[in-house]
Amino acid sequence: LDVSQSMAGKKLKNAIDGTVNFIHRLGKDDQVYVYLFNDTLQELQPDGKVGDVSETLTKTLKGLYASGNTALYDAVCQGVKKSLELEKADQAKGEDRLYGMEVLSDGDDTNSQITENDMFRCLPSGEDVKEVKIFTISYGEDANQDLLLRIANRTNGKTYVSDPESIDEIYLSISA
Repeated sequence: LDVSQSMAGKKLKNAIDGTVNFIHRLGKDDQVYVYLFNDTLQELQPDGKVGDVSETLTKTLKGLYASGNTALYDAVCQGVKKSLELEKADQAKGEDRLYGMEVLSDGDDTNSQITENDMFRCLPSGEDVKEVKIFTISYGEDANQDLLLRIANRTNGKTYVSDPESIDEIYLSISA
């Protein structure tokens, strides 16, 4: 979730409301991990099974505010790494899950430690991507729609174009 300064006001409020509604649509045994990105990348706590963390996670999300620049590439790579770690741990326990990642951003990367090429190298790829699928939300007029589309396509995910008024509908589509 992009929490950079460009997300201030109604954009961030509606993005948070959409995120909260999305989390509440998940099954209680689904796992959720939220990364915030602006100048830095932060894994929001708590994380884990929705039934265990949704109430506290919702309160934490509602307290967020916008600041700083946008470390989009770092966030995408870290989310993929986390998903692959979870998948490996689940496989070791004999569990089979689907892994998806939602990336919402209203702009372009302005502050990552890695380059765009580095980010694309960390993404799973191929005709039949079996790892994490990335669903991107191009949020607002200034979003880099081309970049977000290429990220989603690379992982056989899907991209959406949204604004603050339609974000909840987009999250509903993703959760379906």
